[in-house]
Amino acid sequence: MIFLIDASVYVFRAYHSVLPDMRDRDGNPMHAVFGFARFLGDLIERVRPKYIAVAFDQRRANSYRNRIYPLYKANRERAPADLVLLDFNLPDLRGDEVVKLARDAAYGGNILIVTGAIDAAQSSEVLQQGAAGIFLKHNPVGSLLRAIRIVAAGDVWVDRQVIQYLAARAPVVTDRSFENALTDREKQVLTGVLEGLTNLKIAARLGITEGAVKSTLQQLFEKTNVRTRSQLVRVAVEASIGEAGTIEPRA
Repeated sequence: MIFLIDASVYVFRAYHSVLPDMRDRDGNPMHAVFGFARFLGDLIERVRPKYIAVAFDQRRANSYRNRIYPLYKANRERAPADLVLLDFNLPDLRGDEVVKLARDAAYGGNILIVTGAIDAAQSSEVLQQGAAGIFLKHNPVGSLLRAIRIVAAGDVWVDRQVIQYLAARAPVVTDRSFENALTDREKQVLTGVLEGLTNLKIAARLGITEGAVKSTLQQLFEKTNVRTRSQLVRVAVEASIGEAGTIEPRA
């Protein structure tokens, strides 16, 4: 059985329904993204369809509904696109090119890259162009919903496998001004963060207390002007240059 979803119905229903006031840190509404993602996740987990396709109106300002009835939703304010889920491997353009075009056009929303395979150089490039995160498709649906919530709230999501891959294939930093600003202990802790280690495991590796790791992390946050580990990863990735290689789904 093939499920074909008219996405616009659920997106607009979520945006205009009565939900708790959900906004990102810049005050943009999150109802449409959250509501549609929740509906799609629930459908996949409940029905487990083998095939599923999602169709959107080609143009919100001129769909077939408007041709049938020109005043269709005429009194509704235009819903802002506050988050975009972008497939990295598009037929004509790569995800990093689309992100650059969006930023050049002054699009200020959050962009989450969704992909089945991406190499280290592409990961670094797409984050430098302004993407708010990278999500690998082989992860559970629940993880996608969590990533959407985090990115919609203005934070950064970088898949742990992407972090580990970048740490293994690329130097922590090649930007000397960034590297010189860090102490040896801060570089050691940053390396652990890039490898996806917990504070406890970083502490065990370095032979220090977990409290000392937390203190060093706070120093890194202050030096890089970030608030979370994910944002710290992004800063480190943007200061690095990835090498060749591709992340593939786990067997």
